[in-house]
Formats: sequence, structure tokens, C-alpha cells
Amino acid sequence: PGAPVLAALGRTVPGALRLGIVDVPALVGVAALERLGKNPAAAGPITDGQGRIRFLVDLGEDEEPEYGLAKWREVGVDLRVWGRGRYCPLPTPGTVGPSWVVWAVPPDPAKRALPHARQVTAVLDRAVRDAYPSLWDVVTRQHP
Repeated sequence: PGAPVLAALGRTVPGALRLGIVDVPALVGVAALERLGKNPAAAGPITDGQGRIRFLVDLGEDEEPEYGLAKWREVGVDLRVWGRGRYCPLPTPGTVGPSWVVWAVPPDPAKRALPHARQVTAVLDRAVRDAYPSLWDVVTRQHP
């Protein structure tokens, strides 16, 4: 009781050709949530737990892409796209009270399709620039 549900990533689910997550530090995730309000096409269910925010996405037919996030990892910001062979904890339905994973943005029953990973990583790229402005200079020097 109270244990989270584990979603198997990389599989077809309603609303996604292949379920994936974009996993980011909470600071970046919060900055991205503000930006997603301005880009509703990239918004979807999002979990929050253990200092990380996970955006549920559709990986489509792409073979475990990075979508440009590797440049941020090179400078110390841990942004990842996860798919096949991984699991993502989701909040336990019907649970009330404290939990180690909660919905930051719950699923919207009226919106069946998950955003594509490309849409979410584009918003995250901008959010990282906002959250870590000094790192942007480092990234632009390394990736002209």
C-alpha cells in the first residue's frame, strides 16, 4: 500500500507511440513549468519526487534520442531522456497524504496525447538557460 505505480518506458501506451520521460533536476523543472504555461502544446503529465521532475513524453519512432541535452550534461546539469528498458514511478491512484512521488501536473483526461519529447526538450533547453545563465556562456564556447 502506498507504493508508486511503475510505468514501463519504451512501450506503446494510449496517447504515445513509445512512452518516455525527460528527467531533470527540480530547479530546471520548475523553470520549465513556467515556460510550459506559454507553450501548451508541450504540456503533459509531470511527476515530482526526490529532487527530480519527470516529464512524460512520446518518444515517437526516434531511437533513444538526446535532443541536444548532452551539451548540458557536459557542463554538469543532469538532463536525461529515458525510454526502453527503464521504469518511471507514478503516484499511486487514490493515495492521500505525503508520498515520495506526486503529480506536479496531473494527467488531463481531455488531452489524450502526450507531447513529443522534442517539444519538451526545446522548452527545457530555454529553461536551463534561464536557471543557469552562467553556464550558457560555457556551453556556447564548447558548442559553437
